[in-house]
This record gives sequence, structure tokens and C-alpha cells, in this order.
Amino acid sequence: FEGSVESTQVSTLVNSLHNDGLTGRLEILGDESVGEVYFLNGVPMYAHVAGILGDSAVRELITWRKGTFAFFPDEKTDVRNVLRPLMDTVME
Repeated sequence: FEGSVESTQVSTLVNSLHNDGLTGRLEILGDESVGEVYFLNGVPMYAHVAGILGDSAVRELITWRKGTFAFFPDEKTDVRNVLRPLMDTVME
């Protein structure tokens, strides 16, 4: 699925992926960069955007207010750099 960050906030999107227990790659195209978050059974495993990695990348992406997103089901990564619970990061 895909859509606009203006109509669906990134924080809402990652919460939905988490709550639905989905596995795949969320790609977010912003004005100046591209970010990605890989989910495994709803848990964010790996994230990066503009040289920022892990929990900091998730925190950055959920502040974006412009752009588009697409979710690619079943794409996985063997690398993990997101360590904090998603709700803790979203609530910051």
C-alpha cells in the first residue's frame, strides 16, 4: 500500500504496522531524502534516513509532515539497529 504523509502521519502509519504485526519495508520519500524502516511481525528492526540510523532514524521520520510512503510486504533485513520499543520513540 502507499499514500501521502500529509493525509496519513508517519507516527500513525508505524503504529498501524506495529499493531497489525506486519513484516516488510516502509519507504518514505521526503522533500530532501528517503527513509526506510523494516518491520518484522510489527516490530521495527532497522531504520535509516540521511545518514541517521536506528531509533534516531525512526524519531526523525515520525516528524516528517510532507512526502509519500509505500509499504513493501515481506521484505526483510538481517541487520537490527532499532532497539527501543516503538511506543517509547513515538511518545517522545
